[in-house]
Amino acid sequence: MHGGQPVSAPEAALVVAIIGLTGTMAASRVTARATRRGAYVHELRGRTGDAFRQAFAIQHAMEWATWHARFEPDLLGDVMKRDYSSEVHTALPALLGAMAAVAALSLPVYRGMQPVLESLYNAEHHVALAMRFVASDGPQREESINQLSELFNDAQNLYRALPEQVAEIMELAAARK
Repeated sequence: MHGGQPVSAPEAALVVAIIGLTGTMAASRVTARATRRGAYVHELRGRTGDAFRQAFAIQHAMEWATWHARFEPDLLGDVMKRDYSSEVHTALPALLGAMAAVAALSLPVYRGMQPVLESLYNAEHHVALAMRFVASDGPQREESINQLSELFNDAQNLYRALPEQVAEIMELAAARK
């Protein structure tokens, strides 16, 4: 009733339409917010995945060189040194670029990735130093091979740690708002 008068059908329809429109607009805002969040999480997870993909490439190059030092040292030489350098120097800029994108999207996720990537950088630094003289003759070569062989366990530890870190970081990325 309207002022003691019954509400006409057109007035009732207008009220129902306004209520429906208000509900639809609220639902649209919630849907739009969820869509934006989904796109953000997708982008963050993609960039995080890109970073870890490059980290795995570096880890593999280190493990391959250290494995050869331990089990097939005669195969270590100039070609393997060149291949190692090429693989690492291809992956490292891509890793750094992906990390910059992650940092731009989420500093907490970026910071969460830092410990394992610091371990990777540190291990790679030691492998690179040891690789310097694998193509030499004499005691320098022997020392390089011994150093690389000792680094095999570090490369193996990264192989085991990286997948767990990926899972933890992806959970963190999914939880970001």
